[in-house]
Amino acid sequence: MRFEYRCAIALLLPAFATVPVASQTLPSGVINAPPTVIDHLESIGSGTTLNLFDGGRIGTSFNAGLPDGSSTNVFVNVFGGFVDNSFEANAGSTVNISGGDGGSRFDANTGSTVNISGGRVRGSFEANAGSTVNISGGTVDPVFDAHTGSTVNISGGTVGGSFDASSGSVVNISGGRVGAYFTAYGGSTVNINGGTVGYSFRALDDSSVALKGGEFKLNGAKYTGGSITLEDGDVLTGTLTDGSPFIFSPQAGDRVAGVTLISAPLEPIDTTPIIVDGSGPPAPAGLRAGQTLTFQDEHTWLGGNFAVVDATLHVEDGLILSGLEAARSVVNVSGGHLLDFAAFDRSTVNLSGARVSESFGASHGSTVNITGGSLGRTFSASHGSTVNISGGSLRRTSGAIDGSTLNISGGHLSGVLWASGGSSVNISDGTVASSVNANTGSTVNISGGTVGAYFTASDGGTVNISGGNVGFNFDASDGSMLSIKGGVVAGLLRAKSGSTVDIIGTEFYLDGVLVELESGVPTVIADRDVRLSGFLADGAGFEFDLYSTDYGDGRDFFSPDASLQLTYVAVPGPSSILSLSLVAAAIGGRRTQSCKLTLH
Repeated sequence: MRFEYRCAIALLLPAFATVPVASQTLPSGVINAPPTVIDHLESIGSGTTLNLFDGGRIGTSFNAGLPDGSSTNVFVNVFGGFVDNSFEANAGSTVNISGGDGGSRFDANTGSTVNISGGRVRGSFEANAGSTVNISGGTVDPVFDAHTGSTVNISGGTVGGSFDASSGSVVNISGGRVGAYFTAYGGSTVNINGGTVGYSFRALDDSSVALKGGEFKLNGAKYTGGSITLEDGDVLTGTLTDGSPFIFSPQAGDRVAGVTLISAPLEPIDTTPIIVDGSGPPAPAGLRAGQTLTFQDEHTWLGGNFAVVDATLHVEDGLILSGLEAARSVVNVSGGHLLDFAAFDRSTVNLSGARVSESFGASHGSTVNITGGSLGRTFSASHGSTVNISGGSLRRTSGAIDGSTLNISGGHLSGVLWASGGSSVNISDGTVASSVNANTGSTVNISGGTVGAYFTASDGGTVNISGGNVGFNFDASDGSMLSIKGGVVAGLLRAKSGSTVDIIGTEFYLDGVLVELESGVPTVIADRDVRLSGFLADGAGFEFDLYSTDYGDGRDFFSPDASLQLTYVAVPGPSSILSLSLVAAAIGGRRTQSCKLTLH
């Protein structure tokens, strides 16, 4: 559901690794580009300052300082222009980037210092042993590797996803935004006292990771311990010393093992309602307890990794960057564009408009009400959350797991719907246009609406159909349970070996012969290669061909090892106007799914 940038960029690196070292050293002194043209495979040595301005360019495989590490007093100042692929900052060099743009592969080598306050450095960035990298502004794209012996200080700007802090590296984060997939490996030191970090933050065993701030809560309760390890289902919230709130949870891909919590004083919370409409100051880095923010500026964006903790957020317009999360909060979305969103720890989300283009998740007892808008790639409900869908559209994949409940009473789901792990899906109206998978431990109840073709009940899945329209091609697999007492099942029902199918109705016929049954008592039918027809409990007519062979050509299949049960219930009210025997004979002569008894 989220793209791992490292894989894509890594494919390009072998090409750069074969570029030969610099073959020409420019004269010492001050060099301005333009007018000087810095070609490919060039370098500068001791006592040289290179200034790159707008319109200038530094060619591929440039070396700031000689590759042998013998240079001193080497300076590269990037005010604008473009830095091509494979830039090497060697010993004795200081590289200051305040503007401009750059290609892929920037290496900060032993004895170099790189200061980034603006501009853009495109991935990948390698901070090698003995280097120091200071980021206070600008943008550094994925991927970033802090190798053994390197020091990286982040106080501002944006650092893209896939940041690896290797054993022996030191990373200090006091501000800025760091993207998803940050990994602190064993032996690394990572100190976070400000800024924000994206989802899938991983503090692995034997790493030294510290969070400095306050308002620490574990699953909503105050936490006073000096260190913490999160288990599945946990949610850790707090506020860093710069006032930035945070949310960590394994459900977001985070791994927090032995992380140190350092208490520090925080600025008081200002609960004055905040309105961001383009006429005033920008939005804060997140919302703390009791704060309210209304975002309504169509021409701007709300920063990435925005955490809403015990607060209220109203989104009416604009762009919300990746990493919006809420814990124990209320989020109302009526417009705008969200890249992704996750609701934790009993949050309430009301979605009546807007577009969510990537993933949307609800977990830990949260409630999501969807009455409009559109959701893109994936939607998931987990850990006891409840999702109510009465409008809008979900376009790709929707799922309910881990004891969650998904209620569909309207709207349009065009992708795959799956349920597992003790979850419940209740469909009373609306349209589920594509396939449905009821997996182990899940229950799917259909009382209305329209469900598309390709429905699968897997081992341990339960499906109850009492109304609505279920499309062509229904598979009941080994260990599944299917109950049909109303609605319309379009055809091609395959009851495989080990499955249980219970049909509840008022009349049953095998090849047109009435089956006499005791009321309310499920009766196993062993007959195969005959036609089963009749009326369901809601009066809808049905028929299935009980073929004992799976021909795979659009015909029904009822394995001899499947349990087919018929449960008779009395017709509610006076006898039908028509003779049931005549109607049954008519059903026996043709395949009809929508015939109903007329009662009076």
